[in-house]
Amino acid sequence: MQSSVEIKRDGRLSYAEQEERIAQLEEQLRHEKQCRIHAEDKAVVLENVFQALPTAIFYKDLQGIYLNCNKAFAEIKGIFQHNIIGKTVFDVASQERAEGCSEVDEALRARGGGSLTYELTINPEHGRQRDVIFSKAIFLGADGEPAGVVGLMSDITEVNRRKHQLVKLKTKYQSLLETIPHGIIELDTEGIITYSNNAFKQMVGREDAPPEGLNLKDLLKPVEDESCSGECLTNFLHNKLSTASCKAKVSSHTGRIFDVQLDWSYKYNENRDVIGFILIATDMTERNQAEEKLKRYQVQLRSLSSQLSLVEARGRRKIATELHDNLGQNLVLAKFKIKSLKSMNSSPQLTSELNSVEQSIEAAISFARSLTAEVSPLILYSLDFESSVEWLADNILAPCQIKFRIKTDDALEELSEDTQVLLFEAVRELFVNIVKHAQAKNVHIYLKNIPEGLQVQVEDDGRGFVYDPESELEDYSGFGLFSIRERIKYLQGKIRILTSLGQGTCVQFQVPKESSKMEGTV
Repeated sequence: MQSSVEIKRDGRLSYAEQEERIAQLEEQLRHEKQCRIHAEDKAVVLENVFQALPTAIFYKDLQGIYLNCNKAFAEIKGIFQHNIIGKTVFDVASQERAEGCSEVDEALRARGGGSLTYELTINPEHGRQRDVIFSKAIFLGADGEPAGVVGLMSDITEVNRRKHQLVKLKTKYQSLLETIPHGIIELDTEGIITYSNNAFKQMVGREDAPPEGLNLKDLLKPVEDESCSGECLTNFLHNKLSTASCKAKVSSHTGRIFDVQLDWSYKYNENRDVIGFILIATDMTERNQAEEKLKRYQVQLRSLSSQLSLVEARGRRKIATELHDNLGQNLVLAKFKIKSLKSMNSSPQLTSELNSVEQSIEAAISFARSLTAEVSPLILYSLDFESSVEWLADNILAPCQIKFRIKTDDALEELSEDTQVLLFEAVRELFVNIVKHAQAKNVHIYLKNIPEGLQVQVEDDGRGFVYDPESELEDYSGFGLFSIRERIKYLQGKIRILTSLGQGTCVQFQVPKESSKMEGTV
């Protein structure tokens, strides 16, 4: 600030001039003080910012003496700040580490500027080991010349830990992919294979010539199902489904033909754009063969079971015939002879004895008839199927006060003996089931001819039950449905069940006209 007071030639100032001069000096001092305070405040703020930074920072002079460092740097080093400032790296680090840092500083000074970045591990005397990235640079003084080295240290311990975890997970994931028995494939949007695991390479015979870079439809060529591989992928793309699946019989480039199931899903980038597909290929050949073998066994077992039922029915019929033709007739003949003796006898005592014998014979005849009907109802072979069903209803439903009604076509399709026996057993099982479980009061039986053969339908007004059409009837074996189904299947027929709680039950089955259609006949 320039003074407006002029000094006289003799160097003396007037009193007024002295006061003005003093005021000017005081103003100048006040201004300088404000500037100093502002500078000090700014320095304090900068220091506070410096200390608050989460990134470790330090700077030192060209002789390597630390001029300052922030709290983050002291924390990483595991040393108090006052034990760092004014010291060199040789005072705060191991000899080996100090020499390394000194070499970096020397390299920077030799280059006259620039920066260097490197990674190292710090093992502080107090605290845990840390992985850090060091960035160092030369800073210039007021004269524009190099004045020292500033350093920035970033703690990457957690980053490295997560990287290590990711590497472990990737290794584990890769190991899983390479050992899983299913083929795993990654494709781009054109169907080109970008990755395949060992199982897929083995599946298509490409252990020695990896399939990466080839189109999937060139590796899996459909034999029967044209929706496989390329066609399946095309449908998948057009329908924009999240997942897709198809099964087919295919051949590989080696000529191997096998059954495969392909399951697809989209592969996305971080912006949720579709960049390809992930495919799981499952070789179903052995499984399908096992299922076919199991089905053949089931057919054979069903056939053997039904054949056994027929053999048993024939055996029962033979026993019933013997009971009727021999035992029954002999008992009737004995009864006639007793009556003849009674007519010729005049002794009251003998007559009483003959009456007793006659009653015993009548009881034996009644028991023989009942046993014959129980072993094998002769009506089954002597009358038509409608009469056999009516006989069953009279002997099973009527005694339990269950009313029944039979409705039939005028002339039912004539059945073979074996077919009639198995249908008779199926209807008897249904009637027994109604008596045991249904709590029904009325039963309606419908017998009708259909183009395919004969249809039998039995409806009751009982309590019904919870039935899942998708389940196997083995779950309802307690209701006799399983054995009924096996007999109908043996006859190459169909069975249908409609029921729900409180709504009664309707069982309908159809059998073909020709008995020669019996499955698995042996």
